[in-house]
Amino acid sequence: MTSSLPVTSLDHFRGLTGRSDVEGLVAVVTGGNAGLGLYAAQALALNGAKVYILGRRDDVLKHAASSLDGVNSVQGTLIPVQADVTSKESLKNAVDVIESHQGERGIDVLLCNAGVSGKMMKNYGKGGYDTTNFEAIVSELDSFSQDDFDHIFHVNVMGPYLSSIAFLQTLRKGSEWHKAQAKKEGSEWPAYTSQVIVVSSNAASINIVNALYNVSKAAASHWSTMLSCILTDSSIRVNTLEPGLYPTDMTGASLTDPGTGHGVLKGTNGADIPAGRAGFPHEHAASVLYLSSRNSLFANGARLRVDGGAILNGAATD
Repeated sequence: MTSSLPVTSLDHFRGLTGRSDVEGLVAVVTGGNAGLGLYAAQALALNGAKVYILGRRDDVLKHAASSLDGVNSVQGTLIPVQADVTSKESLKNAVDVIESHQGERGIDVLLCNAGVSGKMMKNYGKGGYDTTNFEAIVSELDSFSQDDFDHIFHVNVMGPYLSSIAFLQTLRKGSEWHKAQAKKEGSEWPAYTSQVIVVSSNAASINIVNALYNVSKAAASHWSTMLSCILTDSSIRVNTLEPGLYPTDMTGASLTDPGTGHGVLKGTNGADIPAGRAGFPHEHAASVLYLSSRNSLFANGARLRVDGGAILNGAATD
């Protein structure tokens, strides 16, 4: 099934929540130079946040950081910081750079977004695979190499694990800063409590289709839940966002929206999505803005899945 996609503009990302909801917040977005990470970073900046975008490729980072140049009334900023989420040393260097700018102000949001799809199973998509063909199933599962496994799990599991740990002290500074501000103002409650948002996938709860990717995302979602429990008394919240299919480099978006420069998917890549289409960039941005906003302060340990109902047709595990 296909749908007619209108030409959009970055104004779709502006005003998705009230400006005061994220205005003045400080966020770090890993993998913020492309795809879902760039959607999120642009939306946060357009609504008044200061956003550090992390990525490995310096040229792509700089291009992403300049993506809002010339856009009217941008109150926030995009600041590129080179980092590899699978390297403790690289992440430490990124933290040092950001703390040199932030000092005791710290940060408010860490969006662990960096991820890869890796090698897909041949039978990915609508219809699944023939569960009666045992030999074909064994052959395909066995076709994944150790390198395939390592690549997916290093980025999708070790990435959010190492990123979360690297920024915990900086996140704690953010919460303490808000507590101090509340005390100065005579307020009982701080205006914000810092948080980690792990961007996993609806694949975390799907039993079929893509073995290694789905398992890696299940691990990422579970890590997020575990961390929320571990940090209950540390003034740091942890929430999980599980998006479905959106146009990105990972999902093979072959068309470009002239209004935003983002990729476009006209169909569903064969996935059985009740909505009949892939998600629009501003729909993912709205999910990120809600979880990042001051309206979400009661959310901790939450799991938000926004996938057009795809999970309903995907042999869900929950």
